[in-house]
Amino acid sequence: MNTIDEFKSKGFIVVKKFIDKETTDKLYEYTLINKKNGTFDPQVPNTPAFYKDNEMNNLQIKVHKNIEDLVGLPLFKTYNYYRTYKRDDILKIHKDRPACEISVTLNLGYRGNPWGIWITDFDEIPHEVIMEPGDALLYRGCDLNHWRVKNTFCDDCSQVFLHFVNQNGPFNWAKDDLRRE
Repeated sequence: MNTIDEFKSKGFIVVKKFIDKETTDKLYEYTLINKKNGTFDPQVPNTPAFYKDNEMNNLQIKVHKNIEDLVGLPLFKTYNYYRTYKRDDILKIHKDRPACEISVTLNLGYRGNPWGIWITDFDEIPHEVIMEPGDALLYRGCDLNHWRVKNTFCDDCSQVFLHFVNQNGPFNWAKDDLRRE
């Protein structure tokens, strides 16, 4: 089964080594240097996060076409968001807002052991996805529940979330995410 068919049937795909090691290492160090400058959101309290970061925007532009090819859809970029999780963090089960119709969770690095992300497929069967630095999970953020159990695995875990909408879909109005919810 190719990635487009898998994405259509399950609502998500995992892409190993989605970005190269040099880029991954550079962005992971960047997140660690900047983690004290972030804002906090209620989704993961007391954990720094960054909305529409310039470095991550450059990455999002660079991988845009590749993501379109993997999911088989023409996409508009909406926004990026990154977070450096810490030990004991939890990400509650949720679905994303319309600007996250097609989402990418990209592992930039961690210290310790890998911490999985859980996602349900279209049949609501849960899957644990373990990602190494550079690996990506591409998924239908508005349609599929996803979450993380309590982090007892690593001291930190930097993830960037790249969000898109289908150019021909119901959320194409969210192009460039002109508002933040």
